[in-house]
Formats: sequence, structure tokens, C-alpha cells
Amino acid sequence: MDNMESTEYMVEQFERGIINEYMQMDRFGVYVDNNGYIYLSDMYVKEQYRGSGVGGSVMVRLCEFADTNGLDIRCIPSSDDDGGGDERLLRFYGRYGFLVVREYGGSVMEMVRKSCGKR
Repeated sequence: MDNMESTEYMVEQFERGIINEYMQMDRFGVYVDNNGYIYLSDMYVKEQYRGSGVGGSVMVRLCEFADTNGLDIRCIPSSDDDGGGDERLLRFYGRYGFLVVREYGGSVMEMVRKSCGKR
């Protein structure tokens, strides 16, 4: 198993662990993209659990995993909320060190969190 396959396997196992542990999650998806980033593709907390800290707990775990393995995280966050959801998402991801690296227009943006761990 080469390094990329090993990293993909670790990320896949991490994703399964989160899905199994956090039943409050509606969707959670991560994978390793072509540039070697962890790509956070889905993170939705079930509506009745929003505001309870579940998303923050999952994000802390994701950041710890990324730092331990020396991986950066990339995402294009989106909100199903029409009332200030994008600003809320910017604040949420900003708490975990994500920065906007590209704006595509409207409220679509790419965010990246650089690893604090060793590669």
C-alpha cells in the first residue's frame, strides 16, 4: 500500500468512526482529494440537534485527526439557511482556523485549514 492509499484508508476509517459515533449527524463525508488534502464534502447536523455543539465536537475531532496526520483540510461550505447562514458558516469554520482562499461569486467560497502537524 503506497502513502496515498494509506492516507485514503485512514481518512475512510475516520469518516466511518464519526458516522458511527455521532447519530446526531445527518451527513458527514470526507475523502482525500487529488492534491492530498482532506476534503470535507458534507457535514450536516440533524435539525433538532443544531446549536447543541455536535458540529463543533466533530470539527475538533477532524482538526485533531488532520494535525496528527499532517493533512490540510479543504471545503466549500454551504448553508440550507436563507437567513444569514453564510456568515454563520464563516464564523463556525473560522473558529477552527479555516480561511477563505477563493471566492467563486455569490456566497460560494473555498476554505482551507492548514495542518498544525508534521508531514
